Amino acid sequence: QHIREMMAALKAVRPEIKGMFHIAHQLYANNKPDEHFPDSRVIDANGQHTVCPNDYGDGGYFSRKRAEDNWRWWIYYPTLENSFGKAMLDSVDVMMDKLGCRGVFADGFLWGYGGLYTYDRWDGHSADIDPSTGRISRKKASVLLVTQDAMIAWSKKICGKGGVVIANGIVPTRTICSIPLITDKEVTEGPDVAMLPTPITLSNPGACRTEEEVYQDVLNKLRWGNLYFYYGEPATLTYESVPARMYPITVQEVHSGYVKGKERLVTMNSGVYGWAESRDLHIAYRYDSRGHRVRPEFITTCDASSVRTRVELNERETAVLERVPVAIESEQPVNVIVERSDARGVALTLNGKGTVKKIGRAH
Repeated sequence: QHIREMMAALKAVRPEIKGMFHIAHQLYANNKPDEHFPDSRVIDANGQHTVCPNDYGDGGYFSRKRAEDNWRWWIYYPTLENSFGKAMLDSVDVMMDKLGCRGVFADGFLWGYGGLYTYDRWDGHSADIDPSTGRISRKKASVLLVTQDAMIAWSKKICGKGGVVIANGIVPTRTICSIPLITDKEVTEGPDVAMLPTPITLSNPGACRTEEEVYQDVLNKLRWGNLYFYYGEPATLTYESVPARMYPITVQEVHSGYVKGKERLVTMNSGVYGWAESRDLHIAYRYDSRGHRVRPEFITTCDASSVRTRVELNERETAVLERVPVAIESEQPVNVIVERSDARGVALTLNGKGTVKKIGRAH
């Protein structure tokens, strides 16, 4: 009842926001693991049920009394055929139809939590190799491989009900990347994130005690071509910084310090930017070395060949160019500054010696 009321209140205040559950689907907390989903337990090489590594005696996730009573994060795996997979599919109806949830933050979406292989079945590919003979000593199953179909079915069911899936901690196989997921990596940045359908990292709360440190974390990640999600940083955010303008984005290119999408581009590099396939104008946002938004002072030039914006940044500055669905036609160069683009309309400043033939909505 509490969850239903919370989701309903959120929808009433901000209907565009999707209230989500945080789910680490492979971790099932109980103290009698043999009695739950016996056909879906991740079994290690010694025949034991795999448990998520943790100091269970520290009173963190479970009280010390419960830990002494064998409460653990036991690891299970879903398939389309086993009981755990069927329960996961049923959970979508409960979350979205009964509780009003509109999406899922799927933690460890395709990661394993330490249970990467299970020895209770064979996936047709995986095996242990005897190093002395080079021969197969034992067959096993990759948990990531055997769960793919179930995770796709689960995600499609959520999306089919109008929901969104954010997949945190994912191995980007072609199969998984074929479905509409928002993907991210937790806390850390790097070149591997560029392999994800949406190259996003979560902020590092441990390094973000002040707003300046939050912005430094943004820069650290953008240098790898990683976009940014705020994530529980202790610093109180008092002003708009560049992550507020990173989305929505359908990613087209990823470079060091530069991510380009259909809707916008995010950069920390000076240069001339545009979309060769489009004559849309650009509205610019600029953020100074502290992460504060300042007047951009970038010029967009339109002529017969293209529409492009020259971005000149100082050290530690960033910029976002957003496409505006307005175009002009001119044979001679015309400089344009888009001063405003919102529900009220678009305000432009134009300068040049050419003749502007048309100002209108872009196709």
